[in-house]
This record gives sequence, C-alpha cells and structure tokens, in this order.
Amino acid sequence: MPGDKFEKETLFGDVVAWRPLTWGAATLVGGIIIMVIYLFQRKEIFVANN
Repeated sequence: MPGDKFEKETLFGDVVAWRPLTWGAATLVGGIIIMVIYLFQRKEIFVANN
C-alpha cells in the first residue's frame, strides 16, 4: 500500500516527517505559549516604568 514505507509519526519523532496538521498544531500551541510569556513580560516592564 502507498505510504507503508514511512514510519508511524510520534509526538516529537522525526520533525522532518511531521504532517502538515502536526506542524499546524505545534505552531498554534507554541504561539500561544510565547504570546502568554510575552504578555506577562510586557506587563512587568510597563509596571516597572511607571
């Protein structure tokens, strides 16, 4: 069958072989984490400068 020669995908397996849905999910989760960190840091900087 087509695709049998490829390994099953694991969560952090071979990143090069990630499917587009996996890349999208990783980008979304990573972006949310980075945004939360940024917002907390921005608040601390804003409070420190006032």
